[in-house]
Amino acid sequence: MLGKRQFTRPAQEGDPNPTHQDCRTCHAVHTSFTAADWALETTAPVDLYAFEGVTYDGGKGNLCGVCHQPRRVIAEADADGMIEVTSTHWGPHHGPQTAVLMGTGGAGETTGSPSFHATGVEDTCVSCHLGESDDHTFEADVAACVSCHADAEDVNVNGLQTEVEEGLDEILDILLAKGMYEGDEEHGYHPVVGSYPAAEAQAMWNYILLAVEDHSRGVHNPAYTKALIAASLEALR
Repeated sequence: MLGKRQFTRPAQEGDPNPTHQDCRTCHAVHTSFTAADWALETTAPVDLYAFEGVTYDGGKGNLCGVCHQPRRVIAEADADGMIEVTSTHWGPHHGPQTAVLMGTGGAGETTGSPSFHATGVEDTCVSCHLGESDDHTFEADVAACVSCHADAEDVNVNGLQTEVEEGLDEILDILLAKGMYEGDEEHGYHPVVGSYPAAEAQAMWNYILLAVEDHSRGVHNPAYTKALIAASLEALR
């Protein structure tokens, strides 16, 4: 069963009355009092906030892209070739799924391109995470995979998620050994504030992007995910 330490953040005590998501997050509920109230709030293409000139156009999945995108990019190295990790919450911020689908958001010289899941799946996120049954748990729907992956029994198609998880586990072990990351399985892990060689800071950014925030274990963009992992391991070893 997949789902190791880097993919899970234990719940912490917080605001007992946070702003919550409900039907109105996605639907125009009770404005016309007709079936039109179930219409999506938006399906317009989304210009990604942190990436000038990058637009996510995933049909109904554009609604998801309004929120599920990074809010920042990694800083440039200083004159000494170092990058400052400024807080324990350093990284691309939450929900970078659209960026990963588009083959962007990572740090370093690794370049990517939009995956088939971004360009070849009608309605992108909605097709995969609601499926024909409109399952609002938003768990990935294996039935949506079999039109392309006929033998798929789960979303770990051809062992991709296993391979990606092994690579991310190796990155985490190195980051912990170098003192760049700290924590434990019970309380979770986070970056250590400090100044690091650019390539190593970029590797930690990529780890956070893929393991802590994207959560797809490669499914959103297999080629880009594996390329970022390979480059990050090379920088850290």
